[in-house]
Amino acid sequence: MFELVVNEYENNELFIKQYEDEHNDLIHEIAHGNKKNACDAYKIYAREREILSERHRLIDENSKLKELYEWCKQNSTVKGQFVKMLNSYNNLIKYIEKRAYTPRVRNDLTLRQKDIKNNRAFEGLADVIK
Repeated sequence: MFELVVNEYENNELFIKQYEDEHNDLIHEIAHGNKKNACDAYKIYAREREILSERHRLIDENSKLKELYEWCKQNSTVKGQFVKMLNSYNNLIKYIEKRAYTPRVRNDLTLRQKDIKNNRAFEGLADVIK
């Protein structure tokens, strides 16, 4: 999830820059290029309209992502720490599930802890984080 937000925001920024550059090219063509007939002028107008529409869509999308993007960039180690904590938790659960008490002095006891079921509070949470 962290990488998705960062990648989406940064890709949008790249596309916005490309659209701005193409927009400037078309504006300069209109202002300083050869005169156009109606067909060629309409093609420039249609492309300009597409560029501006897509650019505004990406700007709007990035304005929604901006706060989350900044948080992800500032807290880039949080994901690693969280995954490490989940791995430790899962290892602890595996240890608890496998442990069994073996009597040291008394041979007549039948006590075993293998049959005790444990509640896995964070089960499935690691899949959401990835």
